[in-house]
Amino acid sequence: MHELHVLPGRVRFKTKSIYKDKSLAKYIGIYIDNLYGVKYNKINIHASTILVIYDEKKSDYKIIKDNIKNALSSIIQNGRRDLKNYNRYFETVERRDKVKLKLIASGIVYITFKIKQIFQGNFSLHTNLKVLEAASIVTIVGGYPILKSFYKRFTKHIPTDADILLKLSALALIIMRESSEGILLLFLKYLSEYIKLSAEVNCMRQLDQSTRKNSDMSWLIREDNSEILIPAESLNIGSTIAVHKGEIVPAKIVIEEGSCLINNLYYSGQPIVSQLKSGNTAYEGMTLLSGNIKAKVLEIPRPSVKAESIFENMYINKRLIGYQNNASPVAMGIAAFNYLFTGSLLNAMSILLVLCPEASSTALISGMRNYFSLLHRHKIYYKNPNSLEKLINVNSIAFDKTGTLTEGIMSIKDVKLYSDFYSRDEIINICAACELDNYHPIAVTLKREAKNYDISKINNAAFIPTTGVEANFKNHKILIGSIKLMQSNNINTRIAETDYYNFEKNLCTPILVSIDGKLCALLALKDVIRDGSKELIEMLNASGIKDISLLTGDLEEKANSTAKLLGINNIYSECTDLDKETVINSMKKRRTLMMVGDGINDSKAMKAADISVSFCNSACNKVKLHSDCIVLDDNVESLGDFITLSKRSYGMIKQTITFSKLYNIALGTLAFWGYFNPFTAKSLNTINSILVLILNERIKFVSPKCYRSYEKHYTSKSNVELSLSEVSQSKTVEI
Repeated sequence: MHELHVLPGRVRFKTKSIYKDKSLAKYIGIYIDNLYGVKYNKINIHASTILVIYDEKKSDYKIIKDNIKNALSSIIQNGRRDLKNYNRYFETVERRDKVKLKLIASGIVYITFKIKQIFQGNFSLHTNLKVLEAASIVTIVGGYPILKSFYKRFTKHIPTDADILLKLSALALIIMRESSEGILLLFLKYLSEYIKLSAEVNCMRQLDQSTRKNSDMSWLIREDNSEILIPAESLNIGSTIAVHKGEIVPAKIVIEEGSCLINNLYYSGQPIVSQLKSGNTAYEGMTLLSGNIKAKVLEIPRPSVKAESIFENMYINKRLIGYQNNASPVAMGIAAFNYLFTGSLLNAMSILLVLCPEASSTALISGMRNYFSLLHRHKIYYKNPNSLEKLINVNSIAFDKTGTLTEGIMSIKDVKLYSDFYSRDEIINICAACELDNYHPIAVTLKREAKNYDISKINNAAFIPTTGVEANFKNHKILIGSIKLMQSNNINTRIAETDYYNFEKNLCTPILVSIDGKLCALLALKDVIRDGSKELIEMLNASGIKDISLLTGDLEEKANSTAKLLGINNIYSECTDLDKETVINSMKKRRTLMMVGDGINDSKAMKAADISVSFCNSACNKVKLHSDCIVLDDNVESLGDFITLSKRSYGMIKQTITFSKLYNIALGTLAFWGYFNPFTAKSLNTINSILVLILNERIKFVSPKCYRSYEKHYTSKSNVELSLSEVSQSKTVEI
């Protein structure tokens, strides 16, 4: 692979690897799209070239080239197993593009028909009775399940798909009859499908961009000590791998060479930083904050994806099929009865056309598509929309704590000064400078709170796992950490001990700061409740979901404190991943349960739950695989919107199906008495489908805001009533 030309922010590469290889080109195109700093890329498989346009401030062509070479090498070495992760995305894009062509074609045909009808009128076939009869027969066979099953048995020996043959026949007859209604119906169906598929492609792209590079991949060290990127599932016990700074440990490993600082957030659910070195064990989900290690695989990760619900198993679909199966003999019986008394075959055909229940299927399918598009508009990706009925029946929700209801970072609640030489801001700035190269929650909090810290004054700094930091700042020895760290360095802590232990009792994390052997300050840090978490719990309670639980690996005192702030009554503390799974399995026996989580320690519980939800930017990759729904922004209240929008959409879909049934019954009654000729009946059959498509457009404009404001009003009203009752009770006691 080499550069053909290089310009500022623009480079074109040439490689023989992609020559006339569409699948490889698709994969590389997606891979390049997700590289940091890349704005646009285009691959020409005939010229074997890759054009990349990038932001010079964020990347350069050499880094991009190395990444592309690694990706190509990985795919070729692994027999293209990497490509399977993108099969669903490619298939969705292809379906979208095909529907787009059909949409454009049907639009052109519709406009052509309308223009022709204005200037030249219709062809004679438009009013030809034989063509109408043929079109009616195709419609009736396709619209009644009993007749369609007979048709499939009859055509099973024909060397083509029976459904495709039926659809092509219907399309040919629509064009022969110049049926504007028929073409309009096709256009609306294609439009609905195109919008849904476009939304799905955008959701999948956003999800992929939020996924860490080399997700579910591992650097295998070969005999010549070179590294090759392979799928983690293809590792063997005893394989030697490399894990670099910023990457997630792909499997249970034992470190052979090197040392690192790791964050346990996605593994244990707790934002604890630890130092690991040769001989230590690391587990899947731990993140390397610094350092590079060489390790041996002890346990192979098992690929696991939550099974998707099937559309055919939806209760509303089963009821619809039951209605259609019952409607078939009834409609044919009514048509036969009419024929016996009138002797008019055309009138019997009119009855069958008007009573045809096919529009009810259109109502369900288009409603589900519009529902998916609605969620996408609200930045919600429902990977498994066929589980909609489980969602609307959810009456219990279990939340993970850290990273879901809390931020996973902390805030400074108080600063106690024990020296007159330093102000509050100076202490925080010194601490932030000393924590510059650290990324644990305390370090992140200090750097965020500091207003102006000077890193040039730091001579050296060392992180001491579980206890604190030792640094040299402006030639002063700085210690930042626990009381244990201070006492081990012979620092007198007597002046701060009362404050220290009081803050611990109040579930804060106290941090002591000493300068040149003298204790100068105490910083009290506390977990930060995620914005919108309290409002979300209130909204869920107001909507009738009162069985809310908190599942966390935290100690009981901290879990109870967070639950009290949020108004959650059911608390399960000090939970491992297996504990969470056991709790979920027990809870879902008696109710429909949703689980909301973000870490690998939540993945088993989320797989077990009826409905699982994660947040795109805060959840680890494995959890996203076990999520039915992924919220694409960081707004926690979107979870409440998800439930509200789903209930409203489901109600509208049912309304549209009911309308279609009533339409059939009302006009079928008129058809029985001979009010419609076959031409009118055929148009009315098409209009039924058009009307349900139009009615389902309401779903796209459902807004959760009015329901959210109502629920907040309801909650505040309840709180006011509660406060008044408390006041009256207190007055009674005083009397």
